[in-house]
Amino acid sequence: MDVVDQLNVRFHRGRPSNSLDEAGCIIHQFDSRDDPNPDGVPWIHRRDGMSAAVINGHQTPEADRQNIPIYSYSLAGFVLHPKHVQVRCSYAFDTGSLQWSNSCNGWRCSDTEDTDTHAWHGCAFNPTGLQRMMEVQNELRNRGTKPQFKVFDDHKFYNELILDSVAEDELPQAIAAVFYLPTPCDDIYDGPKCEAYARGAHRNILRHFRLTEAQLPLVKFDFFGWERPFVQMANCDIRATGVGSCGPAANAVPLDASYRLGGK
Repeated sequence: MDVVDQLNVRFHRGRPSNSLDEAGCIIHQFDSRDDPNPDGVPWIHRRDGMSAAVINGHQTPEADRQNIPIYSYSLAGFVLHPKHVQVRCSYAFDTGSLQWSNSCNGWRCSDTEDTDTHAWHGCAFNPTGLQRMMEVQNELRNRGTKPQFKVFDDHKFYNELILDSVAEDELPQAIAAVFYLPTPCDDIYDGPKCEAYARGAHRNILRHFRLTEAQLPLVKFDFFGWERPFVQMANCDIRATGVGSCGPAANAVPLDASYRLGGK
């Protein structure tokens, strides 16, 4: 089973759990703390804590659009490997986590926190409360009204994980895939990091870490596609040079791609 098939299986098997490995797919959408230049170091996140979300096929679709709940309908990003990232805290909705120095509210939720307390105060769930956070997210989505602590009434009910910054020795294994969305580049509060940025960043990562497309694919993430949200997209031209090239390893015989999600 190749990497993209594994991502789609992981999406469908995901469920509320304290284990990231069981919760679904972990995505980070590029924001203002990521390198604005895809040919720079897009794998380095310049913030104390990386914002991400967990998605799976058992989540309640957004009422307005019936889509998978995500932060931006335009921004590209990474699908992260659950065995190479660590949860610092999490929220069932967007609490504006930048207001806290380490992105985690000092008021911590209990691992059995009730939905109303989280909705009113934006307390942060500890890693041991990940399952409860995911349950609260679905409860809030089913209510269909903005949590009181949330600033914007944008009808988006995605969750937010704050991950510890990825250590260099966890790269490139922490990145399972680079993705972009099949939508116009207009929902971009955090800068125009859409398909073109994703393609450039993907080529750069392959060159830098000497990977093949089979090992680290570029995928189109159809956030309306509940059956198969991830589809691999070609990105390497063997005739290209410089920043347009994926590097010599990309044209080599692929290694066993399963190592990406196999824990190696």
